[in-house]
Amino acid sequence: ASSNAVTLLPAVSGLTPAAAHGVLIRSGLSIGTTTEIASSAPAGTIVGTTPAYPAVVVVGSSIALTVSNGGGPAASAPLALKVSGAKRVALRQRKSVALRVVVSVPAKATITMRTATGTPIATWTRTLRAGATIVTVALPPAGRVAGTYKFTVAAQPSGSPTAKLIALTTVVSFAPTPTPVGKAVDVILVSGPSVKAGSRLKLPQKATVQHVPTGPDIYDVSGTKAANVQVVVVDLDTKGIDSVHLIRNLRAVYPDLRIVALASVVAQVDQARREGATIVLTKPVSVEILSSVVADLIPTSTPHARVTAAVK
Repeated sequence: ASSNAVTLLPAVSGLTPAAAHGVLIRSGLSIGTTTEIASSAPAGTIVGTTPAYPAVVVVGSSIALTVSNGGGPAASAPLALKVSGAKRVALRQRKSVALRVVVSVPAKATITMRTATGTPIATWTRTLRAGATIVTVALPPAGRVAGTYKFTVAAQPSGSPTAKLIALTTVVSFAPTPTPVGKAVDVILVSGPSVKAGSRLKLPQKATVQHVPTGPDIYDVSGTKAANVQVVVVDLDTKGIDSVHLIRNLRAVYPDLRIVALASVVAQVDQARREGATIVLTKPVSVEILSSVVADLIPTSTPHARVTAAVK
């Protein structure tokens, strides 16, 4: 298990340092140095942070703030870009692919699909608002066959045609099955009232545990080279996230992901199913039952599973 817990840096731009203090404290962070700059943003409001949002930081870190003095032209915020996508998906006559694209400022983006050797297949353009957007693109016939493809997202701040382009590439393989044979499987537990002890899951496979933040950081875990996330357990009563919205987005980006939702009321059961949960369990759920369900969802061709606990 990792001894350094990490968390997603909250968005604090537009807040006062006093208001940001409470937001950062709830994420296990603190305010570091504060620098004033000339900006047309309201005096005393935050116009930037170091590190820049979005970012994953170690819990306990100090975040430097850049604050407007209200006496100058608008600050030109730099563009930061993150792209998440499934590494491998089952073909099954697939007609579209979804990527999660995060930009720090409004931007125009061009998504290009290429073969593994670099031959262009299709290009799409999108206008993105600051924050996370699920970008779904329709695949042309040439991109609906088994193989490995590169999806490159090139973004530029809106209204700044001379600004430097930032580009990131994610690789997606279309295959008969979503799970490569013989590779360890990761199980992510989104912490909530019913899965605080998620690391105690009794799986038949060998399990190791590391702690990461809840919600958006599932995408960061999935994007690491060694990760092979196949099962996510979401407690629908987890504070601080829209769990149903999370399920919807995870299903879009990772169409073959097994999602276990834990519900406390009937309305949650129906909604979670509509948004793509593989199975919905009504709470309370014992560790034994949850362990059995997760074990059944893990592909049997893999030798063992790693369990990753997402905690608040």
